[in-house]
Amino acid sequence: MRKSALFFLDIPFEERLLQIVQNYGSYNKNDLIDSIMKQKKRLGGLETKNAIDFLMDDKVNECFSILLHYYDKLYNNSLYKRENHETLLNKIPCKTVDIKNAKKLFLAPI
Repeated sequence: MRKSALFFLDIPFEERLLQIVQNYGSYNKNDLIDSIMKQKKRLGGLETKNAIDFLMDDKVNECFSILLHYYDKLYNNSLYKRENHETLLNKIPCKTVDIKNAKKLFLAPI
């Protein structure tokens, strides 16, 4: 599996942030805070505090932006540690998060 091709949908940050806010922005604040606190060790004290402060001030975009930057960094570090990642990685530029087009792209006959 570590030697299999990787397909990365390269979607702009702002588009992904919008999608995450739409999907999770209405969740209970206390549940979101609990989830953020579980990442405190890796996220860092200041970023954890900032994310929670933004959330408490109803600045969901700013809160989720901090979290998305954290997860992007985590994912990229993992991805680029793979052996031969430059030959396995196939970036597919996408302008938007669009499930219908993603299905067509990945389910198209070869």
